Amino acid sequence: SVSGGVVTGVAPGRAVVTARSLADPEVGVAPEEGCEVVVLPRIDSVRPSGPRSLRVGSSARMAAAVSSDPMLPEYASVLWSSSDPSVAAVDPATGEVAALSPGRAALTAASAEDPSVSGSADVEVLARIDSVAVSGEPSVKKGQSAALSASVASDPDDGAYKGVTWSSSNTSVAAVSSAGVVTGIGVGTATITAASACDASVRGSRSVEVKANVTGVTVSGASSLTRGFSAQLSAAVASDPDDSAYKGVT
Repeated sequence: SVSGGVVTGVAPGRAVVTARSLADPEVGVAPEEGCEVVVLPRIDSVRPSGPRSLRVGSSARMAAAVSSDPMLPEYASVLWSSSDPSVAAVDPATGEVAALSPGRAALTAASAEDPSVSGSADVEVLARIDSVAVSGEPSVKKGQSAALSASVASDPDDGAYKGVTWSSSNTSVAAVSSAGVVTGIGVGTATITAASACDASVRGSRSVEVKANVTGVTVSGASSLTRGFSAQLSAAVASDPDDSAYKGVT
């Protein structure tokens, strides 16, 4: 609309503004000679949304909610950009994000109608942990220790992502230290697990048997005998635990 030469945008579109003489309405500006005015939609805000973290090698699609006046689908288009494409690259048109290397990047959605109106969302790219393999001795004696090791496959293949957290399925049988050293506590079997410190959902494990610790065998009985006669000898087995199950000899 126009009043006193002041033009007010009412709805998006084009209009031609003309003027006529008040003294002689026959005198004025013809429509083809008038001033063309283009009214654009008002973009109030852009609110991006999507995953807050991604693993290297994965992808996801961002979304953006555009608030405009009028609220019409044709004004909802945005253009995407990344503050660090080496960490997270984004398709300008679709908002598809590709996680490339560990780090942080701000993903910005700017209104296609009015690029001065935009919104940003941070995304953290984490290392991808592919597997954890546990190796070492399959058994240990009660009261003794043995070291296990964990091999972590990651992308990128960097020492910063090789840490693991150790745990035992049965600490009354076998305890494990933060360094992967297993100590036999009681006779039996326990599963020792190493979980990636970067992604606890990726883990590896190994079954460890804790055996009785036989510390010595003492034989007693006759020190001499006559040819043709027999004598009974006995054997005393020192073991931990001190249980008859571990006293057998051959």
